[in-house]
Amino acid sequence: MIKSYKFIETTHSKLHKNVIAFFDRIENETGVYSSSFFDKDFYNKIVKHHPNILEEPLKKIHNELRTWLQKDRTDFCEKIRMSNDIKKICNREVVPTLLNNTPDKLKAIIKKLFYDLYVQVLSGDNVKNEYGSLQQHFEEFKSPNKIFKCPTCGLMPSKSKTERKDDYDHYLAKDKFPFSSVNFRNLVPICTDCNSSNVKGNRDVLKINGKRKIFYPFDETHTGIKVECQLNNDNDNVKEDDLDFSFEYTTDDNRNEEIESWKVIFKIDDRYKKRSKGKAQSWYQHYWQFISKPKYKGLDINLKKELYKDFCLTDPDIEFIKLPVIKAVEKSSFAKALLESKLYSMEFNH
Repeated sequence: MIKSYKFIETTHSKLHKNVIAFFDRIENETGVYSSSFFDKDFYNKIVKHHPNILEEPLKKIHNELRTWLQKDRTDFCEKIRMSNDIKKICNREVVPTLLNNTPDKLKAIIKKLFYDLYVQVLSGDNVKNEYGSLQQHFEEFKSPNKIFKCPTCGLMPSKSKTERKDDYDHYLAKDKFPFSSVNFRNLVPICTDCNSSNVKGNRDVLKINGKRKIFYPFDETHTGIKVECQLNNDNDNVKEDDLDFSFEYTTDDNRNEEIESWKVIFKIDDRYKKRSKGKAQSWYQHYWQFISKPKYKGLDINLKKELYKDFCLTDPDIEFIKLPVIKAVEKSSFAKALLESKLYSMEFNH
């Protein structure tokens, strides 16, 4: 993640907390199913209004678990708890339980239960009335999180709290890691491109990056990623449509594992290369027009560059790689001459 979010505790988290509390309760229960296994308000206002998609599967799970040895029941419930410690999972301190690793008798029930929790219960009228809608959560969440570009890629605009919410990405895909399907520490607002099927989609982020750590989206100690760019084909045959850029990424606290994971999960290098190739000319033109303004005539060129940098850094909508790409062109010889000759020509013809 280029930037991390600040986690905001809202009433919406109560759905997840009450479901986990149910498993905490039945860990040591060997008696028959009872509505007393739930918080009273949660049962009366949520559970009993979803008898088929919520209460019935939870009842079936309890009836199965009560036949197990205590050690096995505790082990199962502990796996559920660990599967929801998203921070430790990202740090590779604990391993979440995959759906395929759950007992066969429970697999289908758990898959449907936690899918329905997100798709039907969380968006249902009873949860909306009691805890609020996902749109209301987004509005509360975005108030202190004034991030104007997608914090994952830094390319696409991030929605404001007054717009229809961004996509909520299941950082750990719900069809593979069902136990955190309504855990808001696993629900991350990101742009449509990052969440698309040809980028992250529902891929297993813990599998595709080997055993490296991954960024925890709500890690407030994360100070952000820095990027350097270079032009790879600066020669006398270079054409503006064929500019080839590459990127290097660093953090102040050497999060190299997380960076490598981020690059793989969100196909960062490929997306940045395509974006820079398509935008380099217009970005450099914007830069050129800025430093060529008559009001800056007579100013030292380095001061003009600093003014442009400050101008961009105060623009919340600037794309993450814009300044590094301009800097790479500035360092080049042939590409810079090519673009500037076209800009001179445009000004002359104008």
